[in-house]
Amino acid sequence: MSSVLGLVLSVVAGAFHGGGGQPNDLQATLPHYAVNNYWELVHLGQFVADVLILVAFVAVYRSLTEGISATLARLGIIVAVVAEAIYGVNQAVDGIAIKFVASC
Repeated sequence: MSSVLGLVLSVVAGAFHGGGGQPNDLQATLPHYAVNNYWELVHLGQFVADVLILVAFVAVYRSLTEGISATLARLGIIVAVVAEAIYGVNQAVDGIAIKFVASC
């Protein structure tokens, strides 16, 4: 259930992301970020969607109790939690810090 909700939230948040232009051309791109009233909310939604998908992975992990599958699932959860932490930092920079810079 959480994976479906996470996927739907990700698609909805992505629809409001907008952007436009080339991300490498800050003079052209930052004005788009500055006028996007949903910028912070979109990135929070994307992060929550990703956490919901991680919850689904944890549910699958908990259903595996024996054998090599359980060991690989445990390793997968460790990697997924680290990846989620990195993604959280990315969303904070892209969703909050870039909007602040664009508004200055």
